[in-house]
Amino acid sequence: MIQTIVAHVGFGIAAAFAAAALATLAIRLIGGSGRGAQLAGAGIGIGVLTFLSIWFQGLPEVSARHLHHLVPYAVAAGLLIGLAVDAAAPGRGVRAAVTLLCSAVAVWWLLGAPFAGVARLAFLYDAAPLFAAWAVVLLRLGRPVEDARSPAVMLAMAALGVAGLAWLNGGDFYLLAALAVAASALGFLVWNWPGPRFAFGSAALLGGGGALMALVTAQWLSRMPAALGLALLALGLVFFADGVAARMRLGSGLVRQILSPLQLALLAAFPVALALVVGYLAV
Repeated sequence: MIQTIVAHVGFGIAAAFAAAALATLAIRLIGGSGRGAQLAGAGIGIGVLTFLSIWFQGLPEVSARHLHHLVPYAVAAGLLIGLAVDAAAPGRGVRAAVTLLCSAVAVWWLLGAPFAGVARLAFLYDAAPLFAAWAVVLLRLGRPVEDARSPAVMLAMAALGVAGLAWLNGGDFYLLAALAVAASALGFLVWNWPGPRFAFGSAALLGGGGALMALVTAQWLSRMPAALGLALLALGLVFFADGVAARMRLGSGLVRQILSPLQLALLAAFPVALALVVGYLAV
């Protein structure tokens, strides 16, 4: 029985990687060097949805009674909105506004979608820090960068951290889904070697980054341990690792292009380790 479950899960994560890689390439080839490269990041969200569809396969229906059942809808909505934004190619201000609006709606929905007339102080108490977390992470990932691989590297490392925290807290679904996010980000990165070819656009941001934040939000709301909040706060430093990496010039030319993501991953590993230590001590 255990071997069957492990094989099923392993297949799901491998399928997420393969789906992200193939979708990234297919979108690039279909869309061409301009629009295709801009939309290729949608492969990350497609990879995550592939894993989630395998996880929920066989269930008679997806019920909203459990928070983790809401995650696939959040990923799908983020992916579709991101594709629409990338296709419209608006300015930076519009992209940021859409990101903030999607963050607010996602938090409101994951908190139970209360009507405005019945909103209480308790709702605002939960919603404010969650919205701030979504806004900081997604705006950091979505800002213009010199190397389009950097957001995907940070996303993959943060997902590994979330998986580790889920393992410490006994959350099997969150562990495996976070690994699927990491695998999907790697599926996007495999086509961006040795140098960046595809943009980390709104589809990647809202489909991939939104997937990670939806998992974090659902896990936080389902458990609410104070120590998990401290661990997640430490993990948030991953999204500032690129600023440190930019000050550490490593080689030049092709060597720098090849090693830059590895350097960023190594720097991001420090806040991941810190978060895991905090999470371990709190168990």
